[in-house]
Amino acid sequence: MAKTYKTYLPEQDLLLPPSLRDWLPENHLVYCVSDVVDQLDLSAIESVYEKKIAVNHRITADDDTCDMVICVIRWLTAISSS
Repeated sequence: MAKTYKTYLPEQDLLLPPSLRDWLPENHLVYCVSDVVDQLDLSAIESVYEKKIAVNHRITADDDTCDMVICVIRWLTAISSS
């Protein structure tokens, strides 16, 4: 089954700010975390999403890379869920 994830594009233009690169300083932690997460094998996580998508075709998931970067940043900066 083909993946139906929303694409993770760090260069994607947003309403505000125009680009994440314009909003964050060059040495921001997110760039380091993103580079590390890009090297990880996320196939186990992807397989869980693919099983859920197979059961409910209306589910669209964010790219696992984006979710993982957010989780790691939140863990490193001690930001808890609201």
